[in-house]
Amino acid sequence: MKKNDPYVTESRLQAILDESFKKFAQSISGDIGGIISDLATHIDNRFNVVEADVKDIKNILEQMGYDNQSRDDKLVRHERWHYQAAKKLQVKLTQ
Repeated sequence: MKKNDPYVTESRLQAILDESFKKFAQSISGDIGGIISDLATHIDNRFNVVEADVKDIKNILEQMGYDNQSRDDKLVRHERWHYQAAKKLQVKLTQ
């Protein structure tokens, strides 16, 4: 086939279109692969942040649990002292 031939055969046209499609598909698949990789990295980073936040919240809740237990123990002690003092003073406590 001459370089300046104005006519193209159907098989030659199909070969050119197939080659163009292959190059286009490779280009698109590379682009899509890059996008997916970037998205996966972003999701992984966000997951790490969320995981750290959950860990912080768990730590805070654990500390609050211990503080609540300490507070409850102190209230029980105070209530016991009040009843002991009331008994010694022969005073009836009302609620």
